[in-house]
Amino acid sequence: MFSKLKGLTIVSLVMMSGVLWLVKLKFDKLDILRTGREVNVEIVDIPVHCGNGSKIRKPHFRFRYLEKVHRKDFLGLHCEEVMNGTNIKLIANAENSVFLFEDEGSEIKSDITVFFALAAMFGIFAIIGQRQKDKTPIVRPGNYRKVKRAAPPKMGRYGNMIE
Repeated sequence: MFSKLKGLTIVSLVMMSGVLWLVKLKFDKLDILRTGREVNVEIVDIPVHCGNGSKIRKPHFRFRYLEKVHRKDFLGLHCEEVMNGTNIKLIANAENSVFLFEDEGSEIKSDITVFFALAAMFGIFAIIGQRQKDKTPIVRPGNYRKVKRAAPPKMGRYGNMIE
């Protein structure tokens, strides 16, 4: 089944499956926002740099909930709420492993939209990659058959045919 797929098609399908996996993760977070419960957490450590960070140093804070210290990355939109020693409200899942702000829903929905657009784009690339013709100038041995031609008759020195 996979032997007839071309290289661009295989790469596109792998990328599309990765993007759809990311969509599933975002849908799980959206489900936590809908069905999760509201919890009060105590902030233990505040970020040094608040605002938009880099990919390596994202703004984050540490908080304590049920005698465990957790870390929450955020985009810096809640800098005025995050102060050392204060309590804030977050939404948590049943296992207390994911904590979200109440207003993160719009960000998650926009991420889902972008990921669906990426998945559609990779799907189109897979179709185009499969349908594009092979334009290689090299003749491959499996693409043609040799036609046997009749050998010309052997002629003698004086133009007579030799059998």
